[in-house]
Parts: sequence; structure tokens; C-alpha cells
Amino acid sequence: MDASNFIVTDDCGSPLGVMNIDLIQAEGTAMSYSLAAAAGDKDALDQIAAATLARIGAASFGYVAAVAAKQLAEGVVGPLLDVIDATRDATGVPAQDLRAGLAEARDFSMAVAATLAMDAKEGRSR
Repeated sequence: MDASNFIVTDDCGSPLGVMNIDLIQAEGTAMSYSLAAAAGDKDALDQIAAATLARIGAASFGYVAAVAAKQLAEGVVGPLLDVIDATRDATGVPAQDLRAGLAEARDFSMAVAATLAMDAKEGRSR
């Protein structure tokens, strides 16, 4: 086994499988830039997710999607927000603070997820 392969274990230390970290990183990075390039095209976004899932399998998809999300935040969204902030500051044109709006959306989404988790735990559905 080379340095890019890791054994995945359960809570008791029993092996569940082998994970290639380099492949997951590469697939996640490719997925992030594919998603960014297809932004605004729902069908293309669905196709990218489906093609990635088909290529790497369900066992690795969550890991690849996590890498893609991090790469999107670091490599696409962050720099775009920096440009928007700099443009707003340089022009003096009042504009909505997108970072604050994203934080509000995050807080709302987390509250909804917490409510749904509590409902599921208590056997309720919405």
C-alpha cells in the first residue's frame, strides 16, 4: 500500500476498506471547478453530481463532495466575495453585504436542520 492509501476502520478498529486520499482530493477538486463552471445550469449541476457518483461510487462520494465544497469556498466563493467587497469599497456604491447574507442563510439552514433532526428523533415528520 502506498502513502496515498489509508485503511478506514469502524469505531472498534475493524477495517472497513481502503481509501485513496490523492484520488479523493483530485476528484473533489475537479468536481468543485466543474460545479463552479456550470453555476446557474441546474441540469448540468445534476449531471456533474451524477457522473461523479457513477465514476467514484457511493462509498467515496461524501468524501469527494466534502473536498469539492471546501474547494468551492476557498477557491471560488471566497475570491469572488473579496472582489465584490473591494469593488464596493472602491466605488462607494452601497451594496448588500453578501457575507452577512450567507451567514444568515447558514444560521437559518442550521435551525431548520436541527428542527428536522429533533422531529426525526421524536418520530414526527413534516
